[in-house]
Amino acid sequence: MDHELISPGDRVHCNVTRDGRLVTWRGSITNEGFIKCDCCSNLFPISKFEAHTGSTKHRPAANIFLEDGRSLLDCQKQLVQNTDQTQKETKATEKKVNHNDNADSDTHCPDKNDCICSLCHFGGELILCDLCPAAFHGSCLGIKGIPSGNWYCPSCCCKICGQVSYDFDDQVSSFDTSFVKCVQCEQNVHIGCVKSIQVLEGSNQITIDRENWFCTRRCEDIHMGLQNLLWKQIPVGDARENLTWTLMKYCPYKVSEHNRKKLNEALGVMHKSFRPVKDPITKNDLIEDVFLSKRSESKRLNFEGFYTVVLERKNTVVSVATVRVYGDEVAEIPLVATRLKYRRHGMCRRLMDELEHQLVEMGVKRLTLPAVPEALKTWTKGFGFTQMTDSDRLELIKYIFLGFQHTVRCQKDLLEKISVSNHKKWWANKKLKHTWCV
Repeated sequence: MDHELISPGDRVHCNVTRDGRLVTWRGSITNEGFIKCDCCSNLFPISKFEAHTGSTKHRPAANIFLEDGRSLLDCQKQLVQNTDQTQKETKATEKKVNHNDNADSDTHCPDKNDCICSLCHFGGELILCDLCPAAFHGSCLGIKGIPSGNWYCPSCCCKICGQVSYDFDDQVSSFDTSFVKCVQCEQNVHIGCVKSIQVLEGSNQITIDRENWFCTRRCEDIHMGLQNLLWKQIPVGDARENLTWTLMKYCPYKVSEHNRKKLNEALGVMHKSFRPVKDPITKNDLIEDVFLSKRSESKRLNFEGFYTVVLERKNTVVSVATVRVYGDEVAEIPLVATRLKYRRHGMCRRLMDELEHQLVEMGVKRLTLPAVPEALKTWTKGFGFTQMTDSDRLELIKYIFLGFQHTVRCQKDLLEKISVSNHKKWWANKKLKHTWCV
């Protein structure tokens, strides 16, 4: 059951010949791996269940069957085959996680434009950005026709002025016209625009660290909040459930052996839930690239801002999600998976609830994810998401989200939760001040 060949609740039966008649004894698999007999409701290990039926064959694994026709012996044989295959895959994956010398680069040529749209991930007639490899359908951008002259995608434009060229001053230096990128929201800003804002705010000291720069104090606070959460196990729910929530991130040569194994375990859960997703250009497995926070010149393939979130029970990963936070405007969760044996037990909800709580504490206003059609109702009815409209998508057009073909872009507004959180903090501070006065 730990290897997901059998699930809690699966029905089993054992056929016994008694007085020339075939008698079928039935039961169901429990969470603990016992068989609960239908006739008496008692719990039995496999061997004891066979004895309970009156069978004298003494081969319980071969004589107890699932509803799909497999015997428990068939499951044991499959486990051996799967273990051999898993060991091969694990060695290959660990080689990538442990010795990923190219984690900060990719095989995509920055001078070559994409062959698929960065928004819907389909090909066709595309508008090409003249500054980066990104390509888009005009309809996805809300543009009719093909722009004349040079055209730049929204994510290449300055976050402050909305332009690529900086020509607001008669005497413009090349330093002012150059871009600096925010570490957290990954948006470009003209250095000249930064200086103008700082002057308006009354700052006399203008310093810009290109390697560690934040466009706003909010982005800096969110970045620090995420860094402070890294690798800390946070208890979730009732203490008797032994559930913990952890934020993780792969950093080449900076991850301990224990944390590497935990990332590998989380990646394994994700691989068992999704078919391999190969990028049409790089041929890389996108799921692995996201887990490795792989950087790329192509914005569509740049995953350096991604974190991995896991929910564990007794130090075993049961649910996994990947998250990227674009400042306080929006966070995306493109991949969510739960081990088969823990599905329909509320584990994904525990993981999402804690993630939402942490994002609300940081002031993030909105969540978004790509939902497959068969899971759309679960996300909308069960988790409070709504389908994103065209106007909603255009509001966030400067952000490139990880998505997949034939999925539905959904969102969840966190503003109300932020207001409640801020109100609680206000009351807490007020009570504290009142205590001091007394």
